[in-house]
Amino acid sequence: MSRRLAILGGGRMIGPPLLAAAIERGWKIALLNRNSPPPPSLRHAIEHVQGDRSDEAVVGQLAAFAPDVVIDLSCYEPEHVELSLAMLAPVTDRYLLMSSGAVYAPSDLLPWNESSPVGPNELWGSYGAKKLQNERIAAGFAATTTVVALRAPYLVGQPDFMGRLQFVADRIAHDGIVYVTDSGNAPVHLVAPSDVAGALLHLAEAEPDSPAPSGLFAYNIANRQAVTLAGLVRLLAAAMERPAPSVVPVPLSTVGLSDRPFSWTDMVFPFADEPFLLDDAKLRASGFTPGYDLVRLLSDFADRYQAAGGPFAPTRFPAENAIRQLPSHA
Repeated sequence: MSRRLAILGGGRMIGPPLLAAAIERGWKIALLNRNSPPPPSLRHAIEHVQGDRSDEAVVGQLAAFAPDVVIDLSCYEPEHVELSLAMLAPVTDRYLLMSSGAVYAPSDLLPWNESSPVGPNELWGSYGAKKLQNERIAAGFAATTTVVALRAPYLVGQPDFMGRLQFVADRIAHDGIVYVTDSGNAPVHLVAPSDVAGALLHLAEAEPDSPAPSGLFAYNIANRQAVTLAGLVRLLAAAMERPAPSVVPVPLSTVGLSDRPFSWTDMVFPFADEPFLLDDAKLRASGFTPGYDLVRLLSDFADRYQAAGGPFAPTRFPAENAIRQLPSHA
């Protein structure tokens, strides 16, 4: 008998590769989201529950599906996570929460592993605080079902509705000038959405390791190849077969700007100049290894960028425009 998998969210980024992989591995799937039906090629194999996860009746339809495993991709608002867990934990064997490395407290000891202290980080603002709150809510249901959190660094590549790499690629292709915040030397980890999807499906099927004292099973994912922000720009230009770009570090405080907390609505560069490194030894020991290294991830993006019609005119935010208008950067 096919095992039953319920997915909350799943309309973009991690969702499409997760749906495809789960179908290939024989899962029977119910998908809950507001307005993102599964791709036409997959609809025959998926029960689509259209509605808002804040609606008890809608979540009740997933509970009636009686899933063996739940994967929660759209776990942003704590009250929504609490409702879903209250209704689904009693009827499922395992509840997987898509979390983030943003739950870790700032530390000079890197990379973070699953035992590193968690707590507020000014960089991530309410996003990191809500992700941590969601993990704590999930841990409260550990006596009812197995609860697992997967913590990721920056998700980039395809599919990527956040457009981090496109932001950089557009500037490389336009005039070859890319502003990076502060020093541009912070090392970060990147990970492909398809690798995150594979890790979630692996954790849905594998026996979990030891839980934290809270009862939550936590795992990090990363590709293990760290890159600085400036280095990322240069590597992406090479993958695009473009001349070496001009990478211009801009100490934000000297121009009256700040990225604390980081803002997607007014940014200079789509990655913050702060180390973001995760140790994924625990996940690898459980039997999962990401398929994308950094070079392959960037090369794959460059190919898809060109196939989609790139290069595109950069979309610039007020903060970047302010820098471009300074005499020192004009």
